[in-house]
Amino acid sequence: MWQILLRRHPVRIEDPAGSCGRIDRKMLAEFFEAMVGYPDYLVDALLIIAHAEGFEAAVDALDEAIRELRARRQ
Repeated sequence: MWQILLRRHPVRIEDPAGSCGRIDRKMLAEFFEAMVGYPDYLVDALLIIAHAEGFEAAVDALDEAIRELRARRQ
């Protein structure tokens, strides 16, 4: 699934340590709480998308990836 995410959202972050990008700090805890139990590599991919495009884009990207994965399996 993370490969679908990264293929559809090829984002690059020059210096992630020095920037919060488009991440709304107020929603960060809620975002991570929703990701509990997800594999680290999937959380990392979603965090990169959230950094570049915002939380809503990351959630939409996950939804799209799940739909694509289900369609492939049918």
